[in-house]
Amino acid sequence: MVLCPRLRSPFATESHPIPASPGYRRSCRRQTAEILPFSDKAWLPTKSAPTKSALSPRRFPQLPDQECSIPAPISPRCSVPNCPSRGTPRSGERSYVWSAEPSALSPVLLSPVLGIGLGYPAALMWTTFPAGFLMMLETIRKKLLSLLALSVLLPTTALLAQPPAQDAVTLVDVRKIWDRAPHNAFTDLIRFQDRWYCVFREGDGHVSPHGRIRVIESADGKSWQSAALIERPGADLRDAKITVTPDGQLMLSGAAALPASATHRHQSLSWFSDDGRDWSEGFPVGDPDVWLWRVTWHGPRAYGIGYGTADSRGTLRLYQSEDGKSFQPLVADLRKNSFGNESSILFRKDDTAECLLRRDGAENSALLGTSKPPYREWNWRDLGVRVGGPHLIEIPDGRVLAAVRLYDGGARTSLCWLDTARATLTECLELPSGGDTSYAGLVWHDDHLWVSYYSGHEADASHATTSIYLAKVKVPLSDK
Repeated sequence: MVLCPRLRSPFATESHPIPASPGYRRSCRRQTAEILPFSDKAWLPTKSAPTKSALSPRRFPQLPDQECSIPAPISPRCSVPNCPSRGTPRSGERSYVWSAEPSALSPVLLSPVLGIGLGYPAALMWTTFPAGFLMMLETIRKKLLSLLALSVLLPTTALLAQPPAQDAVTLVDVRKIWDRAPHNAFTDLIRFQDRWYCVFREGDGHVSPHGRIRVIESADGKSWQSAALIERPGADLRDAKITVTPDGQLMLSGAAALPASATHRHQSLSWFSDDGRDWSEGFPVGDPDVWLWRVTWHGPRAYGIGYGTADSRGTLRLYQSEDGKSFQPLVADLRKNSFGNESSILFRKDDTAECLLRRDGAENSALLGTSKPPYREWNWRDLGVRVGGPHLIEIPDGRVLAAVRLYDGGARTSLCWLDTARATLTECLELPSGGDTSYAGLVWHDDHLWVSYYSGHEADASHATTSIYLAKVKVPLSDK
């Protein structure tokens, strides 16, 4: 049952058309309350549990316009044809409550007790008493329901996987740092010898035959210039990642997408440099058609997860290397048939490895993997949230932030708290982004988090469909 948005009548069914304005949207994906920034109203569902994700609901599709199945005009003031004036919800219908004062509410599940007074007794009351008296009772009822909702929700919010209010993550600055190719994307970021280095792919489109890896550098993060351009004839170089080896060299890794005429479709590669300008030839690493997506150094060894492409699709393989030029499988298949692909491995101070893994296919929610040395056995937990382009960083107080692409209500690049104990992912800051976006680099420097990423949200204002951005983010550290 849905309250009529025009008359606040409790007799409109869920098929009642909602006016096509942003103030009357609700979540149809997770069935959670949606506090809209442009309205003092919210749809508060009374059943359908939310997913495991603690992500705040954001932009969701509007209800489809459908004619109400109970024809009975209620008032000439209502512009919705055939708005029902009496009756009770049909069996199996989902009940909703229209709250007049939900500004302090959180997007959590409401108790079914909020449906009190909305069933048959309410229908009888509305059809028995004069209109003026009914309006007074309706006002009292709404006030009581709002107070009841607050009494239920305030203690409940403590159960959510949300960081404390004083730990609010804020955007200090964001600037476009590169847009010279038609498509600029798939970034990574590092500090090396007191300079910034950002790497990414340049191409004619998101997928195009001749992708190149661009390396740009900056002394202050504001003024950037090209340091190198890496190309490979007949290949589309993709997903550049940059790290520092134990012996103090820059290591660049990526994958070459090969033409259909080649024996294999993909080959991972690594390059090395002492100064970010002069780079070695590419070293083929890993196995053909197993895309080694991101390399992380821990002590004297490098680790990375490769995912199968072409005939190897479905393979998920953990590699290790002692020099970055030759990678051997440590675990031949981490998780079969999960369609896991992009990943980020974070090593904690106690040597525990945490892995945020993207999945596609029928099961497309991200997984959190945990392992102890020697990293041959992994425990995987479902985060219940779909992500893309994952990257992890541990900030100085020991908490973990993830940079990901989120899909609910529209693609965007966001920062999220990752609670590895409870396996929850909680969005804390949406970066200016949209459309074709994601693939962030993360660096903690000068008490701030620096984030490189790409996005197409300003495509209309530039010749480039996507551009490279650098964000400076303030993350208050916890005293715990």
